[in-house]
Amino acid sequence: PSLSDITLVIGSERQEVRAHRCVLAARSDALAAMLSHSAAASDGTALCLALPDVCSATFPAFLEFVYTNRVALRAANVLDLLTYAIEFGVEDLRQLCVRHLLSELNSGMACEALQASVVYGQKELRDSSVHFIEKHVRDVVRTPGFWELSDHALSVLLQSDELDIDEADLITAVTQWANVNSAVLGEPVSKVAQGVLGGLRLLLLSPEELASLEQQSMREQVIPVEMVAAAWRFHALRRAEGIPRHCLRCRKGTRPRDHHVYLK
Repeated sequence: PSLSDITLVIGSERQEVRAHRCVLAARSDALAAMLSHSAAASDGTALCLALPDVCSATFPAFLEFVYTNRVALRAANVLDLLTYAIEFGVEDLRQLCVRHLLSELNSGMACEALQASVVYGQKELRDSSVHFIEKHVRDVVRTPGFWELSDHALSVLLQSDELDIDEADLITAVTQWANVNSAVLGEPVSKVAQGVLGGLRLLLLSPEELASLEQQSMREQVIPVEMVAAAWRFHALRRAEGIPRHCLRCRKGTRPRDHHVYLK
């Protein structure tokens, strides 16, 4: 661009983009600080600012907004743009991205929106994502976005009483999540799963379902023996002393079982 005075080196591909320091600094305090540091270290050489952690496919759209206050939001770029808006402190872009995500939530991207909301502390987006997933959870658990949830984001979801899914099906989905992430991370499935298991409600299962889950857990090592034993103890004693209250609550999609009368 005419009169540009800095080269941005973006992404792992080290793509070079010419820009203007005055524009970047005026729009973002974070970029202003980075530019000041780069200028101090330049020793009179051509000024460059390396941004290796951004995506070369989507960062130009961020620059477009910085320069023009306009950008075309799409499913392919909105989450990256939300990330840049928060990291570089461009509040009007953050608001635009959140509004777009709220208006375009669907089963395919709801988990990605939830993940972003948890990472960046976006309460409105988190609450709306959870509300959407509650109603469409049986579709959502079959999407790649569900398998890519962090344990923290999945734990947020498992706290909900409004999930329209039976606990047996939810346990199956969480087991699949744990197996996928175990393979991706190269860690034991028991270690991957341990941060989310407290959100499962084994007491909602019938004795027959619990016996089947126990056999499966012996093979896959996802559900620890202690959790299964606590559920068996409840079935034997018909009492819930010492059991966290959330474990005794049916979810919206829970199918009734005869023993549920003892949960109260």
